[in-house]
Amino acid sequence: MHYPTTAQVSAHLEQYARTIAPYVAFVLTLVVHTYHLGRLLGRWVHSTNDLLARNWPTRPRTAETSTAEPLAAVIAETGTVVTTQTVTTETVLALYAQGLSQRAIAAQLGCSRATVRRRMAVTA
Repeated sequence: MHYPTTAQVSAHLEQYARTIAPYVAFVLTLVVHTYHLGRLLGRWVHSTNDLLARNWPTRPRTAETSTAEPLAAVIAETGTVVTTQTVTTETVLALYAQGLSQRAIAAQLGCSRATVRRRMAVTA
């Protein structure tokens, strides 16, 4: 049996290293650049998010502002009618006892049919 000599194995390894070296360098460069690009993109996303959160808050500030004044301004501007009537179980059951349907009760009380259904389910 003929085994390759150490010089032959070394020559093959050197040739293989010369062949694959540019690809390894390219992959390593790609990984490093992708990491840095991701880090910069993440920083940009976070800074944009912070900027948007400062300039366009999605939730009202609880301690600093009251929601009554802005709500009153919106109601005055749009002409919206706000009802504060609470739909009680007794009211719903009384109307149901008169023979009204859930849809008719909801229309009369100005609430949803789901609210009427929940109020009626309390007694069942």
